Amino acid sequence: MRAAWRRYPAWMPAAAVGAVVLLAGARLMTLSARDHAAELRRAAQDVVTHHAHLIEVQLQGLLERAREESRRAAAAGDRREPTRVAAASPGRHAFWMAPDGTLLRTGDADPSISRALAGEWLAARAGGRTAGELLGPVRYGSQWLAAAQSPVEPGAAPAAMRDTRVFAYEALEELLVRADFGRLAREGYDFELFENAHNPREPRVLMRSRAAALEAPVTAAAQPADGAAGARAYLQLAIRPRSGWFPIGPIAAQVTLLVLLTWALAFGAYDLAYGVRHARRALAMARGRLRKVNARLSAEIEQHDALQRNLEHARYHDPSTGLPNRRYFMSQLDRALRELHARRRQRLGIILIEIDRFTLINDTLGHTA
Repeated sequence: MRAAWRRYPAWMPAAAVGAVVLLAGARLMTLSARDHAAELRRAAQDVVTHHAHLIEVQLQGLLERAREESRRAAAAGDRREPTRVAAASPGRHAFWMAPDGTLLRTGDADPSISRALAGEWLAARAGGRTAGELLGPVRYGSQWLAAAQSPVEPGAAPAAMRDTRVFAYEALEELLVRADFGRLAREGYDFELFENAHNPREPRVLMRSRAAALEAPVTAAAQPADGAAGARAYLQLAIRPRSGWFPIGPIAAQVTLLVLLTWALAFGAYDLAYGVRHARRALAMARGRLRKVNARLSAEIEQHDALQRNLEHARYHDPSTGLPNRRYFMSQLDRALRELHARRRQRLGIILIEIDRFTLINDTLGHTA
């Protein structure tokens, strides 16, 4: 294990820690971004549904105006007061049209707008596209017009008013203003409002908050509650957060935090690995020095023991002959006497040997000989 540890450089643990942190952080960021996008979609769906309902309320009001105009036209043709037919006129932004497209009454409506809406209705009926009471939106100049039509009830109308249709219209922008459509921009959404055309692949965009088409928006249909059964939705509203489903700001902050965290952990791992290596090298050097000190100490102890033995030998032995000296003899005699005192019924014998003319040997040959 130690050999394997020494083989790998100190930066490899740091690289491994950095890779693990990056992978784990990227995975967590991906899951967090998905959850955040799902939450944004749920919130956007609630918003678009709410605003589509506000538009439906205004369209419903336009339908009610057309029906009211139908009742006014029927009342104007009361047989008991035939002079009311000539005196009656449509309300604001309304006109009456004969079956052949001839304008009967325009009221305060612009005749050119009335003719354009009448022509649009006749073209739609000729093409078999008439469904429900709402017409358009119809482009007139630089504005879009939303219109509603209603037939005059045959039973209540005189012959002159039979098969007459009444129209009520309004600029789409004014209708949206009353629906508080500008709040979408204040809430941070881009939007597209388009007609739910018969060809869904090529919807006709009525207005949008940006030049490019929205990517992956959430949509809701605007259709009055009492519109014709089975009729297509009158308008489609699509919205998308201005910052997108994956906002750059929070993602950039998370990436920055992940990079800093990865750098800190990798640097910590590198510092720890380098510190461990340095500590291991210092420990190995300390162990080497300790072994040398132990070896030197052991040698000194052996030298001390040898010197002690030499001192003991020199104390109890004659330096010339190497034989035990008088001190050794007295020590052995003292020990034997103590043993004799401790152990009874034992005896001790001492033999004294005298060498004749020994003094002559010392005097002539010396003590060394």
